[in-house]
Amino acid sequence: MTDQPAPKDAGEQRTQVPPNLFDSAWGLGHRYTTLIVFALILLALAAVAILYRPLFRKVQDVAELTGISDMQRASFAVGTTAAGDAVYYADIPPGGAMTDIFARPVSGTQATPTNLTNSPDYSEFLPAPDAAGERVAFFAVSRNGDRSLRVLRPGAGVVDVTYQGGDTRLGDKCKIDLALAPQWSPDGAWIAFLAECGEGKSIATELFAAKADGSEVKALSHGGNRVTGARWLDSSALLYSEKRGDGSGAILRVSVADAQPQPVLLATLNLPE
Repeated sequence: MTDQPAPKDAGEQRTQVPPNLFDSAWGLGHRYTTLIVFALILLALAAVAILYRPLFRKVQDVAELTGISDMQRASFAVGTTAAGDAVYYADIPPGGAMTDIFARPVSGTQATPTNLTNSPDYSEFLPAPDAAGERVAFFAVSRNGDRSLRVLRPGAGVVDVTYQGGDTRLGDKCKIDLALAPQWSPDGAWIAFLAECGEGKSIATELFAAKADGSEVKALSHGGNRVTGARWLDSSALLYSEKRGDGSGAILRVSVADAQPQPVLLATLNLPE
């Protein structure tokens, strides 16, 4: 008789249980650990590229970044009277192609705007009324790109204060900078403004002032730097700031009353890069 193996004790018997979903996933994870880690790294890099993309973008000029020119940017500027009862702005009239200066009262939503200039051959920007609200200074740009400072006077029409006999009074290598609106002196006799002067890579932004009646134009800064802003201290003196070629800045004072204006340095600034 053939010996039969003795049956196993119940405690020694093992039941084969099929692996559950967690066990299967855990096993696959161990098997493809390298592949999973590599995929996670790729996902992390993609997230960093999306979230922090501006940090790696090339620094662009403001005009390039926003997609608008200095004239387009200037067209959004508005001026108001000292009393705050009227607003002046640039707009293209119906059927026109160039911007005119318009005015309308601040109160009353049904008020009809008034076209103050109606100049079909010029685009006009940055209207600035004087303290009394009787005159409006603004910049005009011709079809060929010439720029001038003009003043609208009641009963006298428009006066070009920076051109005389068809020639610019700023110099052959200067053109008005539209980054700053015309700045009236407190007594309304002078208007300060900026102009870009030079050519090629040697372009500076200088400060000028013109008499509102068009009788005189003065260059107030001569440093060959970049004037960034200006304000009147009184009816004859201005305070202005400039950025210099070495990266520093300066605050200066200058008077239009001087026959040959000489800026006085008030402070030198260490500007952040």
